[in-house]
Amino acid sequence: MSDAEYHEYTCVNCGAILKVTPETIVAICEYCGAPNIISGILSEEDLCLVPSVGEGKVLEEFWRRVNTDIDLKSIASKIRPISIDGSYIPFWLSKVELEGEIIYRKKEYDGKHVRVKRVKKSFSRTIWVDIVARRQVKHLGLRELVKRYLDEKPESIKLSEIPIDKWREIKLPILNLEFDRAEAEASIRDCSIDLVRKEWEEKVSDIIFFSAKVKSMTKPNLIFLPLWNVTYTFGGGLYFAQHDGWSGRPLVFAEPIRAFRRVIYTLGMIFSTILGGLSGYAFLHKATSLGIFILLASISLGYFFGKRFVSDVRVEKE
Repeated sequence: MSDAEYHEYTCVNCGAILKVTPETIVAICEYCGAPNIISGILSEEDLCLVPSVGEGKVLEEFWRRVNTDIDLKSIASKIRPISIDGSYIPFWLSKVELEGEIIYRKKEYDGKHVRVKRVKKSFSRTIWVDIVARRQVKHLGLRELVKRYLDEKPESIKLSEIPIDKWREIKLPILNLEFDRAEAEASIRDCSIDLVRKEWEEKVSDIIFFSAKVKSMTKPNLIFLPLWNVTYTFGGGLYFAQHDGWSGRPLVFAEPIRAFRRVIYTLGMIFSTILGGLSGYAFLHKATSLGIFILLASISLGYFFGKRFVSDVRVEKE
């Protein structure tokens, strides 16, 4: 990037010239290491982050995971980390209270008889909703990052209150925002309704009518969460691991598929084929309901094991 694309600002701590671009949200002074808020859409009150551990702690947790994993510990000596990088990811968070109504069909079985019942329910639900404050960002690992943050509630701190010496220990690139609080609030409202509907779809199979509205929600809060990426090689393949930044523990770990797992997947496909044959036997003997159940089970198992058999990577979420 040429110097013409930079705009000059001065460090609030030492007065040195900072080089920033229109995308810069926080500029780190090259001389004293002080963070400087540049983006006009943020104030010091908005910019809170969860302090990150250092690269060494992340690598320590990476190797702990490798050396305790049943698949990886036998090949640990052949694993080579080739890059490690981290950044603070911006999220908008809000607690949303919803209420609504749902009508669905429910099947009740009485021996060989099946009765379809129409069920109508009113519901209320309170959930935390998060959205990434960027439109173009890799989503793998982000859901796990926010979930762990909400479960563990690590301490956050305002950027303006972090001593310079402390910032030098925890500094990482801070990704810029691509929409403000008003846009975040509208998006969270829509997302909360979609999430509640999805919850119901997992509980019941035949929804006739669904309606939900936001009863109340807290003002969206902006939080920057640290996320680390470790890229490693094994046997000519390239794999990755993602770690939360406050503890260094893995969130998502992509692993090579070992031979013994391929054997398991092969046996699973054979078993699903046998189940398919049993479904045909059930149909011949007019056990239609049982035949349909066995057929669906065999298709599901065949898809599950077949998909994993052809893959070279297995992704585990912690």
